[in-house]
Amino acid sequence: MEIEYRDPQQLKKMLAPALKRIPVLPAEDQERIRAALMQTGSILDPVRLDADGRVATDHGRTLVLAACDLGVKEVQVAVTDLDSASLILDELTTRRHLTKSAIAYLAYPLLETAWKSARIRKADCLKKGAKTPDFPVVHSVDYGPRTVEDFANEHGIGRTFLFEAQKVHELFEEYEGREFNFVVVVGKQDGELVPSTLRDWFEPLILRSPIGGEHERSRPMGLGAVVAACGFKISGKNYTGEERPNHSYDAEQYWVKHVTGFQAGFDNWEKIPEKVKWAAKKMWEATLKKMPEELWDLTVAAAEKRLRNQ
Repeated sequence: MEIEYRDPQQLKKMLAPALKRIPVLPAEDQERIRAALMQTGSILDPVRLDADGRVATDHGRTLVLAACDLGVKEVQVAVTDLDSASLILDELTTRRHLTKSAIAYLAYPLLETAWKSARIRKADCLKKGAKTPDFPVVHSVDYGPRTVEDFANEHGIGRTFLFEAQKVHELFEEYEGREFNFVVVVGKQDGELVPSTLRDWFEPLILRSPIGGEHERSRPMGLGAVVAACGFKISGKNYTGEERPNHSYDAEQYWVKHVTGFQAGFDNWEKIPEKVKWAAKKMWEATLKKMPEELWDLTVAAAEKRLRNQ
């Protein structure tokens, strides 16, 4: 690798396209890099460039953008003869604070390109009688890993995660333009029904940081769970094999589900404790205040008829 100095404003325009799929570093890591730049005006780790002269690591991207913001005129770069997929994959599987599922998901589109490049580099080194390069690390004594699966395993991506990542990507691509209804479970939209593609809904859940994710609703989602959830959405069936009720507000099935839910609660009214009854009464009172006029008139008429028949 050759060490040079480049203008970060120019490097900012030369980010490897594959970096677009890689989420940015956590905020605390970005702040640490910015603080180091502000204090020293330089960086300790050079920005790695691929064989085409593009910034090809997330760490490098963060350094370049921070240098631009802070007005740093030059940054140290390491010029390599490696492809961007190999550089991104090496960093992704050794540095990032992500779950194994997230790493496998992000790494999967890069694996075949990086694997082919590793085989070519290994073959060239053997022909020249040179020592095998240490970066990226390739342990095979032959012409590099025998298969993409072997290569993934050497980077810490086990067979199960590899094939789950493959399945998730295939599902996202197959249903790229199709929207499904999802129920929001956090934030201001909690409980609302929203349309979304499988990719747009599940990818952020896969890539959630495990740090601070001790609460059920904020935990990252594993690839196996995503495959199962996608199958559930696509099939239109519930786990008993029966048709799932429609979750759209303008569908009859939606109202059947909710009204029969009320009825089931009424059937067990006498069995619940008084404390629970009191809470239920307060909720029912609030519900009546929001009841549409058509339903209110129907309710009053039914109540008067019930009183007459007593």
